[in-house]
Amino acid sequence: MEKALGVLNEGANSSGSSASTDEQCRALAERIFRGKEERRRELARLPFDEKFRILLELQRIAYEFRTAAGLPARKPWDIPR
Repeated sequence: MEKALGVLNEGANSSGSSASTDEQCRALAERIFRGKEERRRELARLPFDEKFRILLELQRIAYEFRTAAGLPARKPWDIPR
């Protein structure tokens, strides 16, 4: 995370922005990264059955998008909901 925040700060400084803008960008990035980390922990704590249900739903969504776009798509696993 620190590496990504460092890159964010370098980009902000090169555009001639003020220190407060750098601090705001850094604070925003930190909130985003903390939220992503927490979401990953929540998903990791889910029981296997729930993770599997999510996987099947994502397969169904991807299939619908690909077929609607006229792209080849593998059918989702045929497991009842």
